[in-house]
Amino acid sequence: MAVKPTPGGSDGTYGAELNAFLDESLAADGKIKDGAEQMTSAAPTTDVMVANKKYVDDVVGLQDRGDPAAVDFAVGDLIADGLAHELDLSGIVASGAATVLLRVRIEDNAVGSLIVIKENGNSNQINAGVIRTQVSGVTNDGDMIISLDANRKANYITTNTTFTILDIIVKGWWF
Repeated sequence: MAVKPTPGGSDGTYGAELNAFLDESLAADGKIKDGAEQMTSAAPTTDVMVANKKYVDDVVGLQDRGDPAAVDFAVGDLIADGLAHELDLSGIVASGAATVLLRVRIEDNAVGSLIVIKENGNSNQINAGVIRTQVSGVTNDGDMIISLDANRKANYITTNTTFTILDIIVKGWWF
């Protein structure tokens, strides 16, 4: 069986070693040889493998919230006065979550009304999610990825207006 070459350790033989290594699974035309692909994944068999799998399953990917039956925050739940307010997601988002994926819908009878959502404690609006009305009476929506503080809270600011629609839905989170 060919051995994978070592950069810096296969002086003078690196190319030959690499070709021999690749020949194990690749045909002369560069396609994968029949039987060279790993068709199944073995279940973890050691404590370390089990721990690594659990970490990947629990932490690395987006934790999809599923299919909520209603919005989490509607126009009456949010204060639209042009000032910063706390958006408490601790009743929705799992403990330990660091970042959240939100779906935000906004509609107003004015052009340029907006909501800004950002990490709680940030004073600038450069690293924030923003959705704004572009046409009077037409809904605009989008997704935002927002960092959370340790208490699973974010911060929001809206224009000082009366919104027709201002909905926030938590779609999922990352740890």
